[in-house]
Amino acid sequence: MSDVNAPSFIDFDVLRGWREHRDPELQQPHRLPALAQLEMLGDDGDPKVQYSLHGPQVMLGRYRPQHGPVDLHLPRLKDHQRYRLGAPHAQLELKEGRWQVEAVNPRASTEVDGVSHEYLHEPRPLEDGMELKLGVVRFRFQSTDISVDDWQSARDELLQQVDGPALFLKRAGGICGPYRRLDERHQLVVGRSHPGPGELPDSGQWPPVPESFWDLSGLFDHERNLVGFQHVAVSCEDDGWYARELSTRQDTFVNRVAITAEKTVLSNGDELALGSVIVRFHDPADGADQTPRQHIPTVVDWQEEKPPDQMNVPPDPGEDS
Repeated sequence: MSDVNAPSFIDFDVLRGWREHRDPELQQPHRLPALAQLEMLGDDGDPKVQYSLHGPQVMLGRYRPQHGPVDLHLPRLKDHQRYRLGAPHAQLELKEGRWQVEAVNPRASTEVDGVSHEYLHEPRPLEDGMELKLGVVRFRFQSTDISVDDWQSARDELLQQVDGPALFLKRAGGICGPYRRLDERHQLVVGRSHPGPGELPDSGQWPPVPESFWDLSGLFDHERNLVGFQHVAVSCEDDGWYARELSTRQDTFVNRVAITAEKTVLSNGDELALGSVIVRFHDPADGADQTPRQHIPTVVDWQEEKPPDQMNVPPDPGEDS
């Protein structure tokens, strides 16, 4: 007799995760020079872990779907440290030759050299040797001797590896090396599992998938867990390139804003995020590079509703006094 309590179906998408192929290129060292370093300090004040910033704009913190992706996850933190991070927490930006830090979360404390941020969304200077405290974690900030012009040249050299449209993987604020070409004749599906048995011939060689699939299974664990098996499709239509969300479990963002339409247009320089894994859409035929400003989400204080002057948020100057 059959068991009446037995499940009526098997989720083969889950089973696929057991035999994922791991592209080693996805974990290679960052190919852009670091513009700054964050040294995580131990209780004794000595540096324990070093995080590199590979772009002039870097969002720090935890990932939460309702608030969008972050550039630097700080994966080596302990649980009690990670839980005190905001989602997101703070943004570091190199502007006009000087670094600055901006607190972006009303529930997450941010201090610079022991002085707490009094207001959100108000950048403060960040100099070499300063101590940056995010929640309960202390970091020492140090810029590098890499100039913005040299960094820009290195980035342009990476982008010029392809003479047509492509997706470039980003980490810590900058494209890090791996990319996938786009073909106007076929849509590209991006995810972390190749199709199931019988769907494609098995050549026994890497990659085990056709040009119409970019397998991100080789990402670091804290990244790949945020990517759906078939997460997003990128295709060319008569009037341009579009992104279409495929995953029903993971969120997709364009320029840090969640996709809500059936398809979303992509322009040269746009950021397409699979969860908190960010890829850059590159299409030199689309004109000048229009790298978007990072969208800083409005983080809600769920503890209680408070007016702006009680939430350490400066009032809107356009409001009537």
